[in-house]
Amino acid sequence: MMQRMAYVVMPDGLNWKVKCNGVDYPFYSTRDEAVGAAVPAAYEAGKLGYEALVLIQDAEGRVQVEWTYGHRPKNLAADWRHRQAG
Repeated sequence: MMQRMAYVVMPDGLNWKVKCNGVDYPFYSTRDEAVGAAVPAAYEAGKLGYEALVLIQDAEGRVQVEWTYGHRPKNLAADWRHRQAG
């Protein structure tokens, strides 16, 4: 069974944070900035063989899948790689 790496983007006061396996990543000013940090991290975890995904949790605790390694519901990883290359 493949180990899962779920990067959860969630609001924290006026900021946003990313949490994965009990580790908090730095705070971000916007949801998009936090997602922009979570997707590349999940992408790298997926390349290492993990079942990697990015989840968005809203202030009420509802969760939705934003991105999954190997699938492209939103092409955020490709956009990130393009920005890094350019």
